[in-house]
Amino acid sequence: MRLSIEPRCSQSEHELRLLELSFQHGFLSGRARAGQLDEDEQRQLSDLRHLFEGDPLHSRRRHRRYAAFLPVVIDTGASQGHGILLNFSTGGLFLATHQEVETGGSILVKIGRPGKVEYLYSCEVMRARRGPWINGIACRVAAPPVELRAYS
Repeated sequence: MRLSIEPRCSQSEHELRLLELSFQHGFLSGRARAGQLDEDEQRQLSDLRHLFEGDPLHSRRRHRRYAAFLPVVIDTGASQGHGILLNFSTGGLFLATHQEVETGGSILVKIGRPGKVEYLYSCEVMRARRGPWINGIACRVAAPPVELRAYS
C-alpha cells in the first residue's frame, strides 16, 4: 500500500485561490495603513476583511487561519527539500517537513501545482519545532510572492 500526498485538483485549486486572496488582503491592508487606497481598493479590502481578519473577541490571533494540504518545495540556501503547507493566513505559513531549519533564518517556499501556476514565497522563519518524526516551521512572508507560470 502506498500513501499519496497529492491533493485532489479541486481542493488544491480552491486553496491556491485562498492563498492569492490572502496575499491581496495583506497588500491592501498595508496600503490602507499608509493612506494610499482608492475607492475601488477600499471596497476590495472591505470584502476581504470578512474573509481573513479574525474576531478580536474570540481569538488571540490577528488573522484567521485556513487549513491546507498542498505540497511545497523548501529552499534554505544550503539545501532543498519537500514539505506540506498545513495552514496559512495573511500573516504567514505553517509547514511540515523533514528538513531542519533555524529560527530567524530565511527560506524560499514554492507552492502550487506543477504544470499550472506556482508561487515562490520569500519567508522569515519565526519558529522551528523539531519533532520525533517531522518538523514544523512557522514563517512570516517577507515579500510579495513571485508567480511562476508554467507554459506548455
